[in-house]
Amino acid sequence: MSDEEEHHDEPPPRGAREASEKQLGFIRVLQRKLSLDDEGLAKVCDEVAGVSVLEELLVNQASELIDELQTRAREQGVDLDAQPSISEKQIGFAKSLKRRAHMTDAEFAAFLQEHAGTTELEQVGRRDASKVIDALLALTKSGGKPAAAAPPPRPQPGPPLDPDGDDEVPF
Repeated sequence: MSDEEEHHDEPPPRGAREASEKQLGFIRVLQRKLSLDDEGLAKVCDEVAGVSVLEELLVNQASELIDELQTRAREQGVDLDAQPSISEKQIGFAKSLKRRAHMTDAEFAAFLQEHAGTTELEQVGRRDASKVIDALLALTKSGGKPAAAAPPPRPQPGPPLDPDGDDEVPF
């Protein structure tokens, strides 16, 4: 058995964390962009990290695998800059929040335009999807539709007014 093979059979270092769901998801995105089947991905995973099952990756190994897959993608001319679009799960959640907020289609389109720069939910980018969902959650917690205009600010407590009315105003 080579030193490398022995190294891979050792237990993970104490305190080592498993790869995050976000890392694993991004690896799957890169797998699709590179048109790798599961066997091809397992081979690259084994070359880079010494494991053939994604779920066995540690955080640092997943980072190394992501770097390798991105390098291969660039070498193959795969566009990695295209922003991934909103997921089906996010679309479903956003639509349920829209219903809870009692928003019309026109109100929802305006809401999307304000928060994501588009009027179509399916055109929202993955990064903007989180912002849209957070804003919808805030609306549902506040009890309804977005306000047409912000309410006037409440007066802040301050010193009592002079009952004689002769306070000098400096402007």
